[in-house]
Amino acid sequence: MTESGLGRGWRLLELRRPAEAEVIARQQLGQHPEDFGALSLLVDAQLAQGRVLDAIATARTAARADPASGQAQLLLARALNSDDTPSLARTNEAMRAAKAAVLALPHDTAALHELARAQSAHGWREDAIATAQEVVRLAPLDPGAHNLLGFCHAALGHASRARTAYHEALRLSAGDADVLNNLAALEGNRGRLTAATGYLTAGLGSDPLSPGIQRNHDLIWMRLVQRIWWAEAATGVGLSVMMLLHVAWGVRLTTGMTFMAACAVLSHRVVRKMPRGSQRNPRGVYDRLEPDEQSAVGLLVPVTAAVVCFAVVPPDVADLLMANEAFHAGVRLVIGLGLGLAWRLVIDRHRYDDPW
Repeated sequence: MTESGLGRGWRLLELRRPAEAEVIARQQLGQHPEDFGALSLLVDAQLAQGRVLDAIATARTAARADPASGQAQLLLARALNSDDTPSLARTNEAMRAAKAAVLALPHDTAALHELARAQSAHGWREDAIATAQEVVRLAPLDPGAHNLLGFCHAALGHASRARTAYHEALRLSAGDADVLNNLAALEGNRGRLTAATGYLTAGLGSDPLSPGIQRNHDLIWMRLVQRIWWAEAATGVGLSVMMLLHVAWGVRLTTGMTFMAACAVLSHRVVRKMPRGSQRNPRGVYDRLEPDEQSAVGLLVPVTAAVVCFAVVPPDVADLLMANEAFHAGVRLVIGLGLGLAWRLVIDRHRYDDPW
């Protein structure tokens, strides 16, 4: 395999064809098992396919082949830092590899970049910011350096500083998908869904195949579903109390319809900033969801119907419903199940993806 062959592999990787790039890397490794260029290509191809553990194993092979190589240690640190749920042992290993890379390559911004990532993952966030600032000092015109600094500030809760760093990165590289995704993550984690959606849509326009942006796009939909769940549950409880207290039908109707209108307006502010494809075909987003997420979305229909029923049902029918134990049990079951799913979907299990 010639150098031009590996070059073709890197071009395939840029074109989002990692499986083909992996084939080229393995062909080269079949002839030269310790070829660092082929190992590096293989690691990136595996990471692009989401096979982080395989990439870590490959990077360890490269580091064992030449322990003194700063590039090999850098490759290992990058693979380890790509693990979304690292163990303490892997975090420590990433820190050691990044420090070894910095010692071997003292002015290499890529090595400092991985050191900052390792420090942030290790919980040393002040140190991560200091390292990121050093990267910015060495490469002030590199948008990736400002993106890194923004991420480190965001991890420490410095939202305004993170926003400033991200916007500086966008000034240097307008439409950078990674920066837009990080901005969306920052705004999404702060509950600003409209702003987050705008950044995600812009990011999809720059890089429609970015897996991180696609994940965050789907999570925006689920966060919106969660908010509607909480609002409908609270409104349903309020309307049922009104029914118990025999509040005037007109007041109950006005309250319910006002809620539905407010919910529709607030949801529309988020949905109208979504990409046109997902607006026209939300089924595509639904099909990508996991079964419990699909259940939460599906349960919105009967819960919305119940809220409308609580609002419009005449007083005499309301009295009959409130006296029916089966009705009470059904309402409690649906609302309880929905709230449990909504809590699990986003609060417990999902955070926005930050791709660096």
